[in-house]
Amino acid sequence: MTIIFGLIGLLTIYGVIYSFLQLFNPQLKLEIDNHPLKPGGEYKIYWSLDRSNRVIEGIEITFQLEEQATYRRGTDTKTDKKVIYQQNIYSQLGKSRERHGESLLKLPANLIHSFNAPNNKLVYQLKCIVQIASFPDVQETFELVVSPK
Repeated sequence: MTIIFGLIGLLTIYGVIYSFLQLFNPQLKLEIDNHPLKPGGEYKIYWSLDRSNRVIEGIEITFQLEEQATYRRGTDTKTDKKVIYQQNIYSQLGKSRERHGESLLKLPANLIHSFNAPNNKLVYQLKCIVQIASFPDVQETFELVVSPK
């Protein structure tokens, strides 16, 4: 029994240290040059990292369309999510001190616009992962609205 409480204590200490280190992570900012987003359009995405001079081990920015369906099973409400379109916008692997950059987002002409109903959604997102040496990774998701043509 003592071993179980010892493990729980160690996991709690690890969680506190991990959360504390996240306070010192750089802050990721994204800007898109033109609004509104429409299928078939091309848009420049500018990204930058603030507040840190830590060595970056990798940056990945992905554009994706996620379908979300909410339903009830008994008394529980569940939401299923499925990525139905994904496009890599920017990827840099290997150590770097680069703090800003830009990339081009090309939306296919056959994509449907954003959709939001009570039980179903089509959500466009930019998912960003910044890997930092000896620190927790920065993981951010930015929701986008794609208008009809």
